[in-house]
Amino acid sequence: MSVLQFGSSVQLFATKTATGSERSSATKKTSGSTRSSGANKAIGSERSSAARKGKANNSEQASSRRSSSAAARPSAVSSAAARPSAVSSAAGASGRAKAASQPSSKATRADGAATAKKQQAYSRSQTGRNAEFDDFFASSGKQDGTKKAAPKKKASSGKAKATKRKKRSKLKLLMQSIFIGACLLLAWCLYTYYVLIFNEQQPLHKADAGIVLGAALWNEQPSPALKERLDYAIELYEQGLFDYFILSGGKPSYSRGLSEAEGMQQYLVEAGIPVDKLLLESQSSDTYENLLFSQRVADNHQVSSTIIITHNYHTKRAEDIARHVGLEHVQTAGVETTVLNESYHYTREMLAFTKWQLNKMVMPFGLTL
Repeated sequence: MSVLQFGSSVQLFATKTATGSERSSATKKTSGSTRSSGANKAIGSERSSAARKGKANNSEQASSRRSSSAAARPSAVSSAAARPSAVSSAAGASGRAKAASQPSSKATRADGAATAKKQQAYSRSQTGRNAEFDDFFASSGKQDGTKKAAPKKKASSGKAKATKRKKRSKLKLLMQSIFIGACLLLAWCLYTYYVLIFNEQQPLHKADAGIVLGAALWNEQPSPALKERLDYAIELYEQGLFDYFILSGGKPSYSRGLSEAEGMQQYLVEAGIPVDKLLLESQSSDTYENLLFSQRVADNHQVSSTIIITHNYHTKRAEDIARHVGLEHVQTAGVETTVLNESYHYTREMLAFTKWQLNKMVMPFGLTL
């Protein structure tokens, strides 16, 4: 064998060797890639199978849930149906609790409802009355041949309010007048009581005559009260405080017996008083006439000073009347009573004193009470 053939055979061997190595590497690469791809494919298949299993599980769970929900729906429906009864029971319990905690709320609501009903009834009645009045005026207008306009509600309401205000103002004025009158009356009563009760007896001085004011006679004899005045007059006469008696007193229209002056004269004569010391005035019927007619007797007998003899509660009014009728140098001598009810007679004297003061104001006009 020649060298060239040997070289060509070596080169061919090398070429084959290289080609085999290349094939082996390619085979290895192919197998590696095939292995890797197979591994990847296995992994992917495992993953896909796991995903499928998960989906299956999810579908199974969903189906189980659906079935459970479907099974639970009747109970839910029953619970939903039971809810109104529970709510109603709870509402009833809360209502009972509220009613128990607030017992007066029902009464208050009932009162409010009753008041609202009354107001509605009143408004209906008023509406009916207004309608009746409108019909009446409309019919009367038709009969008269004239048209009468229906009253406006605003004008009528304004007139009603004005009328109510006038009534309220009148009532308020009346109440104020009554209150002021009561205060004035009370003040006058207190003044009169003070004047009569605290009228102190002043020291007496010598006078020309003593005027004894008359009182009732019992069976032609002086009553116990008149005897008290006569006995006190005798005492003053004996003390030398006056020289003459003026006995003043008439008799009632129904009496046919002695006058008060004649009864006093008889009593004093029996007590030892000379008749010529007794001057009679037997026409009077009250205290004013007693002193008015006694003043005339005093003028006829030149008597210039007098002492009026009566009971204590009577002295203030008697003195005021004496000065009013023209008696001068007047004194009063009051005797304490032991036979009369002082409370009654002081109260009566308060009224008589008030009447005299009113008479004194209206007498200049020719009037008397």
